[in-house]
Amino acid sequence: MKVSMDSRTLSALLSPQKNEKERVTEIQKRIEEIDKEIEAIRKNSSINPKQKVRMISQLYMEKIKLMEELRRKKDSSDQKERKMEHPHAKPIRERQIADDPNKPIAIDFQA
Repeated sequence: MKVSMDSRTLSALLSPQKNEKERVTEIQKRIEEIDKEIEAIRKNSSINPKQKVRMISQLYMEKIKLMEELRRKKDSSDQKERKMEHPHAKPIRERQIADDPNKPIAIDFQA
């Protein structure tokens, strides 16, 4: 007996990092499938040209949305990794000012 699993049940069962990795691999697989579908549609001569253009454009739109989601996932995972490396690090500008509060800030008027 097969049980259908949606994203909610998967996210509940898996750890967050593993779930993100699986989602990224799913997105990459779907992008590859879309590329194959586009090639198959282009090679199929029995489809009406207008329908062919419509089908290809829909697939491209889906591919673009998936690529944007993939980019967002990668950006968010990079930010999480940076925070894990230095969780209490301040931005550079704040660090320079906060190092010695009694020291005046040097201002370069020539620049």
